[in-house]
Amino acid sequence: YKFDRIDFEQTGTSAADWVEYGIWITNSSATNGAQFNSFKNGFVTLSINNGSAIGIYVQSVNTPTAASGTNSDNEFINMSVSNCKIGYNITGATTSFTDNNNEINSEVGGSSGIYDIGDGVATGSTYGVFASYQSNLTIKNTGIANITGTGTTLVYGITLQSSASNSCDISDNT
Repeated sequence: YKFDRIDFEQTGTSAADWVEYGIWITNSSATNGAQFNSFKNGFVTLSINNGSAIGIYVQSVNTPTAASGTNSDNEFINMSVSNCKIGYNITGATTSFTDNNNEINSEVGGSSGIYDIGDGVATGSTYGVFASYQSNLTIKNTGIANITGTGTTLVYGITLQSSASNSCDISDNT
């Protein structure tokens, strides 16, 4: 699926009507993953007051038993994410079948950004990008700024973990 020039905005005014995720992509079964989705030239703006908001969430709710069950080859190009606890959470489920070739990037004439993450009040770590169980992940040409934690909580620009030996391209970010 391709989505171009679509904005996702939190319009709720209180916790009773906030959304948790701006964009949520998941596999429908252990052998049917969300693959080859493209989001371009859009904005995801949630509520900075929602301590559990995730701008873009790629999640394996079913542990893949084949490569077809992974969430792979998804791209987020020229996207801006703001006002949430985590900008991007790209989470696979197993080292046996990691998500493959997911990308956060910008194209010529566009920009990719993660801004105003965390509210300085909610507990727990705050992330610009959190990724696990990924292979060949690309995070390039993306501005990351104004990530705020509270007290002794940890603040991360980009965090990668629980991935098998693989290659990732993380470059030219500011």
